[in-house]
Amino acid sequence: MKKLTPLRSVRKFCLRCMDKYSKEIDLCADIQCAFHPYRFGRNPADKPTFKLKMIRIKCLDCSENAPEVKRCPFTECFLYPYCMGTSVYRKG
Repeated sequence: MKKLTPLRSVRKFCLRCMDKYSKEIDLCADIQCAFHPYRFGRNPADKPTFKLKMIRIKCLDCSENAPEVKRCPFTECFLYPYCMGTSVYRKG
């Protein structure tokens, strides 16, 4: 899978959620979703800067508990490289 920034990963995740219809992302009504303000793949001016911990929270919501996130079988998920709240691409 191509290396994506966290915000681009969120955009791809939202596209998958909306069955790849980009116009549906514009119309997304799920304001409870942590990714809603970031669904266009960029930081909105009126919201705080996107944090990797937001991906961690979404992954915890999907998996139900922390040990399950660590053993996540969905390696093709766009959020997978950031599921622990850190970047696997970061060195050190």
